[in-house]
Amino acid sequence: LLTGMGNGPIDAAVHALQGVGIKVQVRSYEERSTRASTDAGDAQACAFLELVSAAGGPERFGVGMDTNIVTASVKALLSGVNRLGLSELAVVESEAA
Repeated sequence: LLTGMGNGPIDAAVHALQGVGIKVQVRSYEERSTRASTDAGDAQACAFLELVSAAGGPERFGVGMDTNIVTASVKALLSGVNRLGLSELAVVESEAA
C-alpha cells in the first residue's frame, strides 16, 4: 500500500511513488470526457499526462480511462511511469541509494 500527500490526487500519487524511489515530474495534464450521454453512469473520463524522470531524459506520455476522473488520472500517471522503462528509473534508484 502506497500513501502520499499533495495538493491534489496527482500530486499525492507522485509523492507516493517517491516513497518507493520512483521520482518523476509531471509536465502537463489534460482530461476529457468521452462517451458522454444522458446517463451519468455512462460517461468515461480520459486523462492525458506528460512526465519526465527526475533524473532527466525524454518526456513520456500516459493515458488513463475510467468512469472516475481521479482513477483515470492515476492510471495515466502509472501508464507514463511504465513507459519510462527500467533504465530511466534505475538511474533515479541508484541516486537514492
